[in-house]
Amino acid sequence: HITSDNDFSPIIRETRVMKK
Repeated sequence: HITSDNDFSPIIRETRVMKK
């Protein structure tokens, strides 16, 4: 199973909100 940007999309969104 290869992790694609789609899989990290939700994680990156949450990280951006936390960094805010």
